[in-house]
Amino acid sequence: MIPDSATESPSVAVDIGDTVISVASTTGFIIGDDIVINDADGFRREYHFVITAVAVDTSLTLDRPTDRAYATDAVIERVSENLAVDGSTTVICSIFPPPEEVWHIERIILSILDATAMDDSKFGGITALTNGVVVRENLSTGYHTLTDWKTNSDMIEDYYDLNYSTKVSSGQFGLRGRWTFANSGAIVKLD
Repeated sequence: MIPDSATESPSVAVDIGDTVISVASTTGFIIGDDIVINDADGFRREYHFVITAVAVDTSLTLDRPTDRAYATDAVIERVSENLAVDGSTTVICSIFPPPEEVWHIERIILSILDATAMDDSKFGGITALTNGVVVRENLSTGYHTLTDWKTNSDMIEDYYDLNYSTKVSSGQFGLRGRWTFANSGAIVKLD
């Protein structure tokens, strides 16, 4: 999930099982938006919700009940599952578990859409990247790079089943696949 621009805090504490969150402002939120709720310490505690209704400057209605309670200092943040890139800027995306949790990353699922045909020499449908997409762990002793993808061909070396799809009528060209870490020798542990 990629952070977006809209954020807000609950104006009333959220109880376990709530599907409506009271807020002072709904500016920047619309029906269909994906959101996450982070505790004040900045750690996301639940997977994303989808907004199903917005009562202007009153509340946001969610597509499912919350699994935990949140205080009024929690942060509701609009997020996107999509990242639009053109290869001209550096984008950093990070995931990390809360202090009391350990995550085991078993796979990365990738999907790229483009109006341009894709082949092994490109990155998605654009020219090969100069610096690439670096997938790495941040350890207490420094970084550990797992891979660096500058081209689709680089991804094929990590992905068992990376596939291209061709454009049909008004659709887009696509590239999709999954990188299962167990197939590479180990599961990534984030703690």
